[in-house]
Amino acid sequence: MDDASRAKVSGLLGLGARARNVIVGVDLLRAAVKKGTVAFAFVAPDASANSRDKVVPLLDARRVRWSDGLDTHALGAAVGR
Repeated sequence: MDDASRAKVSGLLGLGARARNVIVGVDLLRAAVKKGTVAFAFVAPDASANSRDKVVPLLDARRVRWSDGLDTHALGAAVGR
């Protein structure tokens, strides 16, 4: 993902977070995926192996599209954490 795309996605994530339409955290994401309310997920490539092992297989099993294009710092900055 190039810098312009990262900036655009970060801005959209920020808007979604302010509208309370973005889920942050492994446990909340897993619960929402199980309920079927997740359309797309961002998984940080530098997240812990334990977190990735909890989330990625579930996303793949439920056929939820996901990306690892933003690291933890970029995701945190986008949603204000």
